[in-house]
This record gives sequence, C-alpha cells and structure tokens, in this order.
Amino acid sequence: MKKKILVLLCAAVLCSCSSKDKNTDDSGRASYGCRTIDYFDYTGVIPETSAVDEYWFSDALFLGDIRVSSLLNYSSLEEEGADVHYIPGLELDTFETAYAETYDGNASLSEILMNTDKQNVFLMIGLNDAAQSDFTVWRRKVKQLITDFQKKHSRASLYLILPYHVAELDGVPADELQERIDEIRDVMMSLGSELKVYCLDSGKAVEGDDGIVDENYVWDGIRLNQDGTDALMDYISRHVVREELYVRKVCS
Repeated sequence: MKKKILVLLCAAVLCSCSSKDKNTDDSGRASYGCRTIDYFDYTGVIPETSAVDEYWFSDALFLGDIRVSSLLNYSSLEEEGADVHYIPGLELDTFETAYAETYDGNASLSEILMNTDKQNVFLMIGLNDAAQSDFTVWRRKVKQLITDFQKKHSRASLYLILPYHVAELDGVPADELQERIDEIRDVMMSLGSELKVYCLDSGKAVEGDDGIVDENYVWDGIRLNQDGTDALMDYISRHVVREELYVRKVCS
C-alpha cells in the first residue's frame, strides 16, 4: 500500500513540474509563446535588395527641401500614387511653420507628416541646416519630430535620406561645407540607430568619385536633373526595407 501511494505522489510531482513549462488557454489546451524579432541593423544604411515595383510607392510620402522638387518634376511618383511635397530653402525651423507650395491648402510639412495615411515616409532634410556650426539643437529637434511621428504612426516605416555632398551652399564656408554635411549625416545615422528608423544614403546614387554630387546629375549644383533623379529613384527602389526580409515570428 505504501509503495502504491509513493508511486502516485511521484506521478503528481512530475505532472505539476511539466505543466509549468507551457501555458494553457481558456479551454485548458497547451499554448506556446511567440515573439516578433526585428533583424534589421539600424546602425548602418539600408543594404541593397531586389527592386520594388512602381506600385510600392503608392503608399509613400516624400517630404523635404528643394531637392524633393526633382522627384516631383522628373519621376513618376505622383502618377504611382505617392504624395510629394517640399519647401524651397527648407530648414528644420520652417518644417513646422512654412506652407508647402505643392499642398492643396495651407499646411506645413509637419502637419502633412502627422496627418498622412501613407505607410512609407521619406524625409529629405538637413542640407540647408549645414549653415549651422553646432548640430546639438538640430539633433534634439529632429529626434522630437521622429518621436512624435512614431507615437501617432506606430506601424509606419520612416526613412531618413542622408544628404548628398554638394560643391557649394549659400552661407557655408567652402572649407567647412563637406565636414558639416558629414556631421548632419552622422546625426541622422545616430538617430536611426537610437529610434529604429531607416537611413538611406543618397550619395551612393549620385555622387562622383570625388565624393561630390556628379555635375552631370544636377543643373544648379543642388537640384537633380532627369538623369540624377532617375539614378536616385533607381537606388531608392533597391534600398527599401521589406518586412518579410527582416522580421521573423519565433514561437517556442
């Protein structure tokens, strides 16, 4: 009799231990936990993948300075359903105050950004801000802009388009220009890593061997012409992040 009781006690202990290794649902059936893991390396720029088709851009928004005008004038983004808006001479301080010339009505780029229903958002900012010599405040403001957007659009993908290097820029000493552009790019990269947003290196699409935008790609030193726009759009189409490549659901 004692032996039978001992066997029953052991069996009960084993059952209670094993039940702790898994969860049960309301019906009492075993269930296992799953989690989503993002494998993208936010410390670097977006690596090349196969090009997306033109329909991908129907869910895209492009905002920024005068460089965005080239995307509006020389690409088929609008025809594909993308929203494209810009402000000439845009600096971060005017992102919230100046009205976008391309918008039907009075709206700042900040308002357009916060109210968009597009899921792939590209910001082409920073070049005119090279007139500053200290980017501490600029970084803080861009961080706040990104944070506010992410709070309202938690499922959207945000892309920071790193500025390509230009030979001249009003208000910036020639011997300091490239260093300042590099600083802006570094700030954007650090924000990408910290806030988990994507950084796209436009310089790899349009810069020459000297590290400056190819003169054959621009018609005023800054704005891209048709060839430059084609090169940049081809680059963007091969450097977007698709969830199926970097996100995995792991269950155990």
